[in-house]
Amino acid sequence: MTILDESPLLSPVPDSISPSPEPIPLDDRKLRNANLATVDPDPEAADLLVKVKAKQEWVKGLRLKFCVRPEFEITKNMIHEDGTLNQDYFRPPKGAKPEEARKWTDREKELLLQGIEKHGIGHFREISDEFLPAWVSVPVANIH
Repeated sequence: MTILDESPLLSPVPDSISPSPEPIPLDDRKLRNANLATVDPDPEAADLLVKVKAKQEWVKGLRLKFCVRPEFEITKNMIHEDGTLNQDYFRPPKGAKPEEARKWTDREKELLLQGIEKHGIGHFREISDEFLPAWVSVPVANIH
């Protein structure tokens, strides 16, 4: 039995485009504990690192193929030329303040319950339109 057989979390990669025919575990203690700067005497861990590197290269290739679209100017800075993510692209702008969470009032909680009784769970649009019009700009499902 190998590490791959024991891992509960496997990443599905189609064999036709995968550099490795076996799925690669996403969470593996040997991989997390392996030190890439030293030679690991465990051949299973070394084999796993090779497979993970192959999958990383596969992902980079997919990013380059599908993420950058010439017709959309905004996508040109998402991915570096080697296929790695441009972390700066995904960071919030400097000085950006996180939105403050809006709290439910007791009256709004009552109205929400009335809306659920009338429209059912999951019909947040109807509930907010009829019972909570002040919440139109904020999805009711995302309020704490």
